[in-house]
This record gives sequence, structure tokens and C-alpha cells, in this order.
Amino acid sequence: MLIVQGTVRVRAEDVERVRAAVSWYAPTTRAEEGCIHYALAHDMLDPTLLHVIERWVDEAAFDAHVASAHVKRVNEFMSKIGPLELNLRSYIAHDENLMAGG
Repeated sequence: MLIVQGTVRVRAEDVERVRAAVSWYAPTTRAEEGCIHYALAHDMLDPTLLHVIERWVDEAAFDAHVASAHVKRVNEFMSKIGPLELNLRSYIAHDENLMAGG
């Protein structure tokens, strides 16, 4: 499994534009083959800070996602607004353990 985790910081005046972009991007990404989980959420204490969490069945599924038209579209959008910070990391997970819940 491939996990992507990170943050994006945008200007306060761009928060609503980002929210509108996510409204079409998130469901499209979640529907992709190999996507286990996708979330892009505003921080509860700082609406200019977005948290990204993605889980993909494998690197090939993630690579297909990155090559998709909707990723190109959102990347063009983000390059136009110019995020103040962008920090994304990927991890390969071999084991997953349920810590709480079901």
C-alpha cells in the first residue's frame, strides 16, 4: 500500500477557491481504481492549512492517478493560486494494524 500524507498552505483569500476545486477533485479521485482513501481537509484551527491523506493499493495505482487528467487540472489550478507551502510525502506500508474502531 502507498500512503501520501502532507499539508498545503494557501492564502486566506484563496480558501474558498480551493474549497470549490476540492468539491469536484475529491470525488473523482475517490472513484479511481486503486484508491482506498482520499481526504483533503481544512485544519480546524487554521482554515488556510489543508491536510492531505491518501491511501492507494500500490504504487502503480498512485502513478495512474498522478498521470490522470484531473490531477493535471488541479495542479494547473494550484500553480495559478501559488500555495504558500506544499509538503507532501509518500510512504510504502507493508502492514496495517487497526488501532481503534472497526
